[in-house]
Amino acid sequence: MPEAKQGALIPVVRHGPAGQAPGVRADLATALCRDGEISLVRAAHVAEMVVASFIAHLGRLGIAAIRLTAAETNADLDTLEQFDERAGRAVRQPSASGWRARRR
Repeated sequence: MPEAKQGALIPVVRHGPAGQAPGVRADLATALCRDGEISLVRAAHVAEMVVASFIAHLGRLGIAAIRLTAAETNADLDTLEQFDERAGRAVRQPSASGWRARRR
């Protein structure tokens, strides 16, 4: 995820009147992260939250904390399958009816 798009203005949030209003920092961080302007970790910092809490905050709003392309997802699944095959475990695979175990 890019830190900032070419020519985009990123506001610097400091402690002060705007930062003291309830939810302003979280709202700003949420919007910037959602739009891909700042990273998840930087957004959590702006919101003054730990990353896990910020991820939960995004989830409550229906915003994906991690966005992968189909190719990235497949690459991650391939890596997981390789790991699980070495460990002798079945791999969970999505199907029309939900998740199912799959062995290669």
